[in-house]
Amino acid sequence: MDSGGYAVAYLPGLEIGKTRERHELRIELVKGGIVEGRVFDAQGKPIESAAVHLKTGGLIDFESFTECKTDPTGFFRYLGIPPGACRLEFRHADYQAAQSEDLWVVGERTTLVEMTLHRK
Repeated sequence: MDSGGYAVAYLPGLEIGKTRERHELRIELVKGGIVEGRVFDAQGKPIESAAVHLKTGGLIDFESFTECKTDPTGFFRYLGIPPGACRLEFRHADYQAAQSEDLWVVGERTTLVEMTLHRK
């Protein structure tokens, strides 16, 4: 499902009363941010097919964002990320795993990340 750039969020444990009373429920959609960047080796060459996994401490389940792979230029992109703190993990069979510093995502803005991976 394409979220159109809106952040995915879940509202766990919502309970509608057992009475017949009507209540107004307001749902506000928030435009998510973009996290994108490139992954390089120690010589500055792009790494293709590196796995990039985004983890966030927001209102969403960590499993909501699947792992993506870098393209031949080492580029990756996540769209519709909820505003707040997140972290990226990078893996490739030929390189040591790495993790980004904590990032702060702002709605409708792009957060750029460059990561260098070192051979095993």
